[in-house]
Amino acid sequence: RCGVAFNNKSLRYILTLAAADHTGNIWLQCFNDVAEKLLQRSADEVSTLREGNVPAFEAVFAEATFRQYKFKIKAATETYQDESRVRYNI
Repeated sequence: RCGVAFNNKSLRYILTLAAADHTGNIWLQCFNDVAEKLLQRSADEVSTLREGNVPAFEAVFAEATFRQYKFKIKAATETYQDESRVRYNI
C-alpha cells in the first residue's frame, strides 16, 4: 500500500488470559510488552517453539501459570451492535 517492502517480520503478542483471586476470576488482555514480561520470551521465540518443539511451547505457558502477579488493570466499556461489555487490559 505504501510501496515499502520489508524482508523481516517481527511478531507481537496479543495475549488473552484468565486471572483469579479469592474474589473470583476475570478475563484480561495484554499486548506485547506485558506479555513478554509474563512469558519471559519474545513472540518470535514462542512462534519458533510452536513450529518446532510443541512440548517446549506448552512449557512456556505452564511456567507462567498459577503464579502470583500484581497487575495494573484498565477497564473500558465498549458498545458493539447495541451490546455493552467491559474490556480489561493489563
